[in-house]
Amino acid sequence: MLVTASNELKIHQWPDGSQEEPYSLGITSDVVCISWSKDNNFLIFLQEGGRPEILSLKDIANIKPIHIITAIDKATVAIFQRNTKRCVAIGTAAATVALYDTKTKSIGKLFTVSAPVTGLDFNVEDEYLAVACSNGMISFFNTLDENETGNFNLNSCPSVIRFHQNERNLLGAGCKDGTVAVIDIHEIVPMYMVKMHTAVVNGITFTAKQEVVISVGEDDKFCVHDIKQNVCVFRGHLSFPLTCCDVSPDGKHLVIGTNVGSILIYETKNYLSPLMNIDTHSQRVTFVRFSQKMPAQHNITSEHSIAAESSNHTEITAIAKVREENEFKSLYNKFINNSDDDTLKLLREDIVADIQKDAEQLHNQMRVHMDNLQDFIKKEFEKISTQMDEKWDLLNLISGNYKHSIEASEPPYENDCPIVLE
Repeated sequence: MLVTASNELKIHQWPDGSQEEPYSLGITSDVVCISWSKDNNFLIFLQEGGRPEILSLKDIANIKPIHIITAIDKATVAIFQRNTKRCVAIGTAAATVALYDTKTKSIGKLFTVSAPVTGLDFNVEDEYLAVACSNGMISFFNTLDENETGNFNLNSCPSVIRFHQNERNLLGAGCKDGTVAVIDIHEIVPMYMVKMHTAVVNGITFTAKQEVVISVGEDDKFCVHDIKQNVCVFRGHLSFPLTCCDVSPDGKHLVIGTNVGSILIYETKNYLSPLMNIDTHSQRVTFVRFSQKMPAQHNITSEHSIAAESSNHTEITAIAKVREENEFKSLYNKFINNSDDDTLKLLREDIVADIQKDAEQLHNQMRVHMDNLQDFIKKEFEKISTQMDEKWDLLNLISGNYKHSIEASEPPYENDCPIVLE
């Protein structure tokens, strides 16, 4: 299943995409986080300014609220542990993180951090809890002995964090200044850090491959990063801000939420154009999250099969503003005709070729501009030289007239005086 949120929740059967009735919320503010329990029978969500609430999804046709957590004030984020439905982690604006026991309805453990909490996530084995704080610090806690194992300073407020779904030590982080980072929490060192967005990073997620992480931002862009090669291998530019993202558990599909109320579905082997668009909400999509398990018998094969199964869905013809140049058409054919293992390599080669081509064009343009600048400077100096010569001529002329005037006014020399006879 896939859950999407704005100021309401909607549950989508996956992968056929059919939509169930929306679940109306008690207040009208936006949902800021969603988390599934291990068995996908329960869902916890938090609305801005509200309290964490747990829903029962055992019967999708009859979603029931079963518990509102009132023991913790000023909650900013709430998530289930990955391997149990009993423990919930809740971060607060008071710079604390509580591990809440849903069975006893009490706080089991309480951690204190350096600033208000902006994000939480457990690693795949629930051994570590990552806590993002508004002062740029990410703290790591061992959930067994409650000890803090380390801190990493991003130097910018982290807007989103997410552990890898398979690797125990990889944490992805996005920041308000556009920075994307991947941190090795065992060594507490950045494996990858780059500022690829020009606005806040709203979503980050890993693909099934260890080395690939995807980020989406308020700058209308989504980026595909190869952390092994330390490079962004693809950047898509849409016509509206992107608000959240998630990759399906089988790693085959990427879902991106938008601020216009729709979600875009891509195949992870083809980011050039979305497979389909679902107009699911009337306003900004604030969160998307796949359930933790996928039915193995289903598979998305084409946008035509999806459209046939749901009349509510519309095919995408021109959502992404991606350049329709020959390079990208060739790249698309390579995506279709080559295996997944070669995709990143081919994509990287084509992008490098594009960059080299653009660099050559820029070099030629700069050379033309420099030649023009040189001609301009030469002409200006010639003009200045001509003006200076004219002024010197004028000065000489004035000097000559002045000298002649002086000579005319002087009395004649003695030898030149006429002789007077007496």
